[in-house]
Amino acid sequence: MSFELLAASPTDEWLWDLARERQNPAQAVCAPDLYYSSRAAGTTWGLPEGGTGSTGSAAASDGGSAAALERRLDGLLEFYTAEVEQRGWYGYWNFGDFMHSYDQYRHQWRYDLGGFAWANNELAPNMWLWQYFLRTGDARAYRLAEAMTWHSAEVDRHHFGEYSQLGSRHNVVHWGCGCKEVRISMAGLHRYYYFLTGDERIGELLSEVRDAEQALDRLDPMREFYDRTPERTHIRIGPDWSALVSNWFSEWERTGDSSWRDRITKGIGQLEAMPHGLLSGPTLEFNAAALDLHHMFTGTAGGFHMIIAFGAPQVWMEVAEALDLEGFRRMIADFGRFYALPEAEKQRLTGGTLDDGHFSWPSMASGMMAYGAWYYRDEGLAAKVWEILLADAEDGLDVPFAESLKQAHTWQPVREFPRLSTNWASQWSLNVMLCLELIGPPGAPRWAGRRSELSELPR
Repeated sequence: MSFELLAASPTDEWLWDLARERQNPAQAVCAPDLYYSSRAAGTTWGLPEGGTGSTGSAAASDGGSAAALERRLDGLLEFYTAEVEQRGWYGYWNFGDFMHSYDQYRHQWRYDLGGFAWANNELAPNMWLWQYFLRTGDARAYRLAEAMTWHSAEVDRHHFGEYSQLGSRHNVVHWGCGCKEVRISMAGLHRYYYFLTGDERIGELLSEVRDAEQALDRLDPMREFYDRTPERTHIRIGPDWSALVSNWFSEWERTGDSSWRDRITKGIGQLEAMPHGLLSGPTLEFNAAALDLHHMFTGTAGGFHMIIAFGAPQVWMEVAEALDLEGFRRMIADFGRFYALPEAEKQRLTGGTLDDGHFSWPSMASGMMAYGAWYYRDEGLAAKVWEILLADAEDGLDVPFAESLKQAHTWQPVREFPRLSTNWASQWSLNVMLCLELIGPPGAPRWAGRRSELSELPR
């Protein structure tokens, strides 16, 4: 809150200028090159390939060119920027959030259908918007990400009581879903804003979840599937443990207290000792007091796509580089490479335990696949990654993006993209930015024929 003290009554023009400034206050920012070179905001995004908004017949006709990919990324941002205004996504409890799923028959977002209304940062749209801003300096992305940060940090999570340290899953009412999860409150969604602005309230909220494993002990996230014991609750490798890693990493990097870092390395060591590394779940038993992960059996309930759809790749890859953990790098790479294997090979490597039925939505795993391709210098896997992402985008998403929007003839005319969901927009954008950084645009990977340098991500 701020006050303007005046010696006399202001003019109307002065008041209008003040109102406009308060609605769109000045913000000190750096050039994207500086954000990128610092690596302080993660290692899973790079600078634009050939610049955003490229034009020309080649970009329009070649959906797999670097320019076309950048146009798609820019088009998704432009669509949501306009959608906030077109749909009136405002209000005390709602401002900053996006809707989850669209109803092409009613020409409206599913505002009245539980689980499909407000997104509540489902599949990490916060990360998408922040990373897009960091790589481009786009003010639209900054304003959307800032509003979403404040909304999700304050409204979508519980600050006291039984559900303290947990967030509430997507729903008609922001706190209406019975799924209360640590992935919604995790520090990794909000730390971008803290480091860009130094905002003290966001800093408090980051620290508020530093020991959120206690919340998992109070409320077992897999209580619908497994009975807990007095000593052990349950935890999914992602999005639960990955969210805790995000919280601990944030606390360590802001305080320098090595005990938070040690929590991360302890869990990684326990996963390395399990039969299939990051594939040893998805669900494990968890002693929250001792921070011990216990293997149940490979192929438990939870879904392997759920492990990596809520920001886990962005968290894990940054941690692996910041702490220089070669074993963790290898586990991440092996997860990505395994996701892309033929079913027979999946079964052979796990003694028949895992098959394609465990691995839905390969596009959500494309960033992990790209990491596997980068780590092992696997050009065939790199090509498959882009094949998956481009096929996913071509389902009704033309290039340039604006041509895919339709003018719906309703009582109140709207511009719509009927097949779009915020889940898809978030994950496709995050994975494209990650794949561009790790392997480059479709075609020969930028590291093709070169020996792997595993000490750092490509710059």
